[in-house]
Amino acid sequence: MTTDASSAGPWLVFARGHRAFAVAASDVRFVIPTPRLSGFPVAFERLLGVFAHRGRIYPLLDPNEVDGVTSHSSPIAIITASDTGDIAWVADVVRGFEPAPEPAIERIEPSRLAQRAREALRRATHFA
Repeated sequence: MTTDASSAGPWLVFARGHRAFAVAASDVRFVIPTPRLSGFPVAFERLLGVFAHRGRIYPLLDPNEVDGVTSHSSPIAIITASDTGDIAWVADVVRGFEPAPEPAIERIEPSRLAQRAREALRRATHFA
């Protein structure tokens, strides 16, 4: 179930680079060590690659847009649900759960980027 970003928490707060992000706890499926990524041409700037977990394929996205953080070496992947497909976010550290993130923490809506990631994956792998 995907939660509207304006709804009440709790929220899972995590950091990537020097920025903090929050995703609705109800959207979190798994928090796992970052798995090995498959190699294929990256189809858009946030897509780091794809990986398999429990028999499913997930795109791994970087929540940073222009922070200059491009390393795949972050230790954590947060798999989230959305109406348009599950996706994973790379994180350096999970800070924990908060009832409402501070205003300086960017809230992530998985459905906002999931469709774009899926379309990019289809183009990159020639699946329609």
